[in-house]
Amino acid sequence: MSSDYMITRMSTPHCARGPKLCNKCAEAAKVKKICLLEIYFESGNIARPTIGIEKDGEKQYVEYDVVKYFKDEVEARDYAKKNGITRINL
Repeated sequence: MSSDYMITRMSTPHCARGPKLCNKCAEAAKVKKICLLEIYFESGNIARPTIGIEKDGEKQYVEYDVVKYFKDEVEARDYAKKNGITRINL
C-alpha cells in the first residue's frame, strides 16, 4: 500500500459518528493538535478517517492514521526537517 507522511494542525475525532452526532467528538473538535499523519493513497481493508489533501494539483481524500502528536510547531518542524517530511500544513 502506497503511503506518505504529513504534519498538520487538526482536531482528532473521538469516533466515527463525528461532532454533529457525538458530544465527545464535538468537545474534541474544539481542541486543535499538531499531528504526524501517515496518509494512504489506496483504500485499506480497515475503516479509517479521511482527510483532504492536494496531490498532483488535484484535491483528493485519503485515509490516515495519527502516528504522533507534537507539543508545538517548533518540535513539528524540527521533526519534519530531520525526517524529510515535506507535506506540512500548519
